[in-house]
Amino acid sequence: MSPPPQERLENVSFIDDFVSPYLKGVKFSFTQNNRRRSFDLALRHCSVATLLYHKDLKKFVFVKQFRPAVLVGHILRQPENFGKKLSEIRWSDYEARHGYTLELCAGLIDKNLSTVEIMKEEIEEECGYAVKNEDIHLIATFSIAAHESGGIQYLYYTEIDDSMKITEGGGNIYEGEYITKVFLDESEVLELVKNDCCPGPPSMLYSLLWWFAQKPCPKIILPTTDAAYKWKPSDMMPMTDFKFEKMPSSKRFIPHRMKFTLSWYKFCW
Repeated sequence: MSPPPQERLENVSFIDDFVSPYLKGVKFSFTQNNRRRSFDLALRHCSVATLLYHKDLKKFVFVKQFRPAVLVGHILRQPENFGKKLSEIRWSDYEARHGYTLELCAGLIDKNLSTVEIMKEEIEEECGYAVKNEDIHLIATFSIAAHESGGIQYLYYTEIDDSMKITEGGGNIYEGEYITKVFLDESEVLELVKNDCCPGPPSMLYSLLWWFAQKPCPKIILPTTDAAYKWKPSDMMPMTDFKFEKMPSSKRFIPHRMKFTLSWYKFCW
């Protein structure tokens, strides 16, 4: 029996002149220490994410989904595509499996709600479990994409059980989300941590390292306290003459909107 055909992208196109509700490129200029400086920024929403642990199954719950940017990055790194324009690449030659990731349940902070309430909504939408605000415990906050957006991610830990399940989840199809839940036990997760090629973002690894650092009592949530160590930059210099302007043509950052067909579904990303 021949193996099933692998998914591939069809009808791929890119445009670079568009307005996105999720991303805005600007050039930020200012004066610091009598020196004029300028940086290209990609302003975007901050986010929330949670490590989910199913108490009845004794398994972690992750989400698997297709990330177009991950596939595009993989294809662009191939030797045969070095120096090529996007329009010159044969996108349908590559399997879409290289664009699938394993991630924490997560979402953007794009509404006027607390981060805990947004996290609660994402758990229900993506994974199908109705949790209470007090079930969601903060692990840490940290900067993501510090070089371009400076956004913050709020990382949580949440325990769930069968009594909380209300739907199968799957994400918001109106936003192009097609999410599959993945249940992994502790030994399987440990293999992920040891793997030198993790299929997910750094926040997933961070949360898992936090989990194993908490053993043998991972259910004990450490209270938020002021750390004894305080980071203090030694070269604090005031900035003046701030200016934001539309980002001109930049070799470092060229946002594109991608359109493609995958398994009969049309996407715009």
